Amino acid sequence: MPIDPNAAPPMDPNAAPPMDPNAAPPSPEDVAAAEGQADASGLEAIAAQAPMPEKPYKLSTIKTVIKELNKLVEKVQGQKLQPGEELVWEAPEGSGQTWDQPLPGPVFVPIAMLSQAAASDPAFEKHVIDLEGLTSDGALTKTSGMIRRMSGDKKFVEALTPPETPEDADLAAPPGEADMGEPPPMPEAPPPGI
Repeated sequence: MPIDPNAAPPMDPNAAPPMDPNAAPPSPEDVAAAEGQADASGLEAIAAQAPMPEKPYKLSTIKTVIKELNKLVEKVQGQKLQPGEELVWEAPEGSGQTWDQPLPGPVFVPIAMLSQAAASDPAFEKHVIDLEGLTSDGALTKTSGMIRRMSGDKKFVEALTPPETPEDADLAAPPGEADMGEPPPMPEAPPPGI
């Protein structure tokens, strides 16, 4: 059978549908929603890596880890967390005093992200957490201590602190003192005799 040079190439069944040239471009809200979904799926993938405990964790040990994570966030942000901003996780009703599942995502994901941040710089290798070893209360207690030490490491806290953007500086400056770029030129001195 001869090949028609004017025929369209075969469609890839996994390819995205073709864009309608008459369709409106996606709104910023649509783009933000799509990015949020991608971020959420990435966080879910990290959470799925949490190991099963050797025996159930004590809920009090998980809560201690959460408390230390919140303290670290306060150090990084340079201010106390307001209600609703802190990391909170409650075991479902009927769980008793133990948790026999892998660490929940809201607890495991920040630990994994901290460990990844520490692993990205040889100066912070001492803060790398053995994620696969988080299978016991003892490992969680050790992790709480490591997070506490991270909070006390000024260079590590500084490395976690996001750089200030010009918009942040403008928002933080008192009214009338925001950076407006170059200062106005100084007026020239009047000629002598005026």
